[in-house]
Amino acid sequence: MILTNASSRIVRIPVQHLVEVDQAPSTIEFVILELDTNEGIQGIGDTFYGGILNRALKETIDVMASQIIGNDPMPIEAVMDKLHRTTGAGPAGMVTLALSAIDIALWDIKGKAL
Repeated sequence: MILTNASSRIVRIPVQHLVEVDQAPSTIEFVILELDTNEGIQGIGDTFYGGILNRALKETIDVMASQIIGNDPMPIEAVMDKLHRTTGAGPAGMVTLALSAIDIALWDIKGKAL
């Protein structure tokens, strides 16, 4: 099995507040990642930043996911190790949030394949 495509998008989900609060957001934004394989299996992952930087998070996911297209998604630890090495970033912040969406999507693929 080979990863053939990665696409992400920002989705807005309505929020119901239990208590009325001024300036409370009416929606929360999440970034959804879809990883496709040559066998027709699609893995879905998600993450969020919780602020105005979700577009930057989406771009980070897009750049990182493009690095694993053509790889076998099944050895998840090896794929994630490759991404950790290519980012050059430590285990925190936006890179970690992007990695989490990719990790979830890879596990989704593996679960659907087995």
